[in-house]
Amino acid sequence: MKISLQGLNALFLLIFFPAAVFGGELSSLKLLKNSQAPSFRGAQWDKKALDLAAQRALDYLSQLPLKSKVQAGGRSWTVQTLADSARELLNINRDSRNQKQFAFALKKKFEVFESLGMDGKGRVIFSDYYEPVLYARFHKDSIYRYPIYRLPMDKALSSLSRKEIDVDHALAGKGLALAWFKDPFDVFDLQVQGSGILKFPDGSEILAQYAATNGLPYRPIGTVLVRQGVFKKGKISKDALHAYLKKHSDQEEKILAQDPRYVFFKLDPFQPGQEPQGTAHQPLVPGASIAIDPAAIPLGALAYLETTSPSADSQGHFLGRFKRRSFAFCLDTGGAIKGPGRVDMYVGHGAQAQTISSNQWDSGKLFILIKKKD
Repeated sequence: MKISLQGLNALFLLIFFPAAVFGGELSSLKLLKNSQAPSFRGAQWDKKALDLAAQRALDYLSQLPLKSKVQAGGRSWTVQTLADSARELLNINRDSRNQKQFAFALKKKFEVFESLGMDGKGRVIFSDYYEPVLYARFHKDSIYRYPIYRLPMDKALSSLSRKEIDVDHALAGKGLALAWFKDPFDVFDLQVQGSGILKFPDGSEILAQYAATNGLPYRPIGTVLVRQGVFKKGKISKDALHAYLKKHSDQEEKILAQDPRYVFFKLDPFQPGQEPQGTAHQPLVPGASIAIDPAAIPLGALAYLETTSPSADSQGHFLGRFKRRSFAFCLDTGGAIKGPGRVDMYVGHGAQAQTISSNQWDSGKLFILIKKKD
């Protein structure tokens, strides 16, 4: 199972938040009366992206036994019910001429469940993740000195810690290096996101995709540095972490090695417009795919979210924040996305996506929409 692209961007920001109790006999999803549910009016309605995400959810669900049960948040649904919900969304999307009709049809056709969040009162923290574009080389030189590795066949090598690999260089000279970078933070960023586009001097682009981890538990660097007094709680960000590491470049690999988990990669051809796959084994749709904890929220379900999000132009210039009310399908999971109070939103790749991802850490509400019985 993948553990990076599905939400490990939160490692940059993850400081301890108490999670609400979920699973077992206690539900983390509350069925709302029609009068309690959101009106959906005024929500951002990206018809094309939502269509694509719904089809990806259907493609995922069609691989499962339709009568099997999906257990999430103390509730259960059949795969058939989740698939019917995605089909209903496609029908409504097709038949609605405007946003008002779309919102009306959703209220009529769907039951709405609210996530009780991390506090039992509906508070959900939303972060973003993206696919980085990084400059790389196929061969080591005096500048590009920091490698990513393929998964070793030797189990003893594949279980080495980050310190053993990056600081002690235990994999050096074994023919396992796939590409080289000029900054160890680029390697760390790639491992956090789980996938990335590598650009080479001849203009070619290669896709580096998650292959496996060393199986060791991850220790969020942000949390470690807060506990060490380097950052104050709530004041750490990806940019702040990068700046701190550049200032202490002689210790950068040792600092990052405090997280023992290590991610191995594989290289594949990259096609323009190609998006990485999530846990549902379907390409993610920017702005319409989210990562959730499947113990709390059903994978493949239709979601509606209300939060505040950053915006940026195509060059990555920050433009401010806006109220976000939008729809997405649950197509991914994440090692740092645990409980009913955490959601990670996939925003694509490039400078715009990077800026948006770096500035998203906002409270909001999450709702799951399930088709009503006929």
